[in-house]
Amino acid sequence: MTLQTLKIGRKEFVLLGKRDFNRLAALAEQQIEDDYWTAAALDAEARARAARQTPIPFEDVERELDALRKSPRKIRRRRR
Repeated sequence: MTLQTLKIGRKEFVLLGKRDFNRLAALAEQQIEDDYWTAAALDAEARARAARQTPIPFEDVERELDALRKSPRKIRRRRR
């Protein structure tokens, strides 16, 4: 990745190729999505603790998500 800088007046701009820009944009978008879901998970956990609910073990959630990715129509619901 080759960066070039362009200074116009007091402002400085960074120039880079379109391929590199698209790669950085994809990484930024992925990071934003990860941050969103992390914040959502933390918020859900805080609400559950405030309501004195027991949290669902992460392994159970991960197992259900893996089952969903593999076969979306053959998911067994967890019963309590």
